[in-house]
Amino acid sequence: MLVSSYGLWGMMEGAAVFCAGALKGDFSIPLTHVDWVARNVPVMDELEAERQAMGEPDYLAMDWMAAGRDGITGLLQQAANPEEACANWKTQTEGGNYEAETFLVNELGILRERDGM
Repeated sequence: MLVSSYGLWGMMEGAAVFCAGALKGDFSIPLTHVDWVARNVPVMDELEAERQAMGEPDYLAMDWMAAGRDGITGLLQQAANPEEACANWKTQTEGGNYEAETFLVNELGILRERDGM
């Protein structure tokens, strides 16, 4: 779960950076990302504490985030209509559809299903 959670963090950063470039002049894109970060800092703090408790090195968190960032950037670069993809990202982010806590709950449910719990 740590890997995918850090991946989500990287994906959100990557989407924000890509969309800020694709929608030049739309200053709400960086604000959308900053608002998301502010709402999700408590979850990141918990992830960091868990990672440190497990003894995982700092560079792994950075690698996991980079994988998410690079992955979403690659997908967005392939979008037939990047402006529409970015507008959707912004709407979904502002609507709370990419909240880290919700993501973790869903991820835990998938793991439980997989493990027969």
